[in-house]
Amino acid sequence: MKVASITALSLLIISLGTTPLVQAETAREAEHQQALRVLMGDFEQTQRALKNKPGNLKPGSKYVLQADDTLSQLAMHSYGNTPLNMEIVEKIIVDKNPNGFFRGNGNYILVGETIIIPSVDDIRNYVFSYSNGNKFDHIPQEKWIRYPN
Repeated sequence: MKVASITALSLLIISLGTTPLVQAETAREAEHQQALRVLMGDFEQTQRALKNKPGNLKPGSKYVLQADDTLSQLAMHSYGNTPLNMEIVEKIIVDKNPNGFFRGNGNYILVGETIIIPSVDDIRNYVFSYSNGNKFDHIPQEKWIRYPN
């Protein structure tokens, strides 16, 4: 009888202790799912916006850099009427066209070079990939390096 009550008490303590953890994990998962739905909605909205009111530079097209061009203008003229983050668009333009920028620096455009304006698929692939060293895989906290205090 005593053993059974201790076992029952232990199970109760264990279940009470893990319930908040399970709830926190479920809440975190729900937040991630919501963020993913918003992001996917942004891509769908981008495609609709580009179809209804395309920018001066069509995504996926070639463009010859001019003396008065800036990277931010290129991004705005191609994706300015969309919900996409222009800094990401700028980074993808530079990454996709290293020949158009001196030493891969978006501040130094090489006039006369032909670049390709990234397509919506290029942006989607950038956001959802870990290739080319532009993103880091998630490393669980247990594997982090710890230093003594």
